[in-house]
Amino acid sequence: MRKGYLIAFLLVVVAVAIGSIAMSPVRREMEEKERVEAVQNAVPTPAPEYVDRDGLHYKRMHLTRADYEAETGKPFPFTVDAVELIGKSDALVLVEYGGTVYAVNGTARGWAKKKGWADIVESQLWKQDPAMPTATFNLQPVIDKGRTLDPQ
Repeated sequence: MRKGYLIAFLLVVVAVAIGSIAMSPVRREMEEKERVEAVQNAVPTPAPEYVDRDGLHYKRMHLTRADYEAETGKPFPFTVDAVELIGKSDALVLVEYGGTVYAVNGTARGWAKKKGWADIVESQLWKQDPAMPTATFNLQPVIDKGRTLDPQ
């Protein structure tokens, strides 16, 4: 009885393998076509530029909802459609909107009071997750992107 199951299993495995081999060129062509379309439809991320603030030299870039969601596949974590993302030396990550600078990561939040920055946690800028009303969207992708602006 066991032998019969084993033989049947092996026949199925061989049939699947043969089918996979036969479909391989078609599948490869489809995957390549999807990759080319993805590259052609990708939104280029604007290059960061330098800005001087508080006696320090920061790098900043305009971050839009569309660019963020296309790049990360995650919902934009802010209540507005675009912010200025500001980074300094892989340590400070800030966002600016409406003339107010918000400290985003832990290091920046530690400096917020001294520098006169608003804390993102206490602001209405950080969007709540509608699936979990007591939670907000994850800021880690924003922090990661901000840290790469000025990697010194």
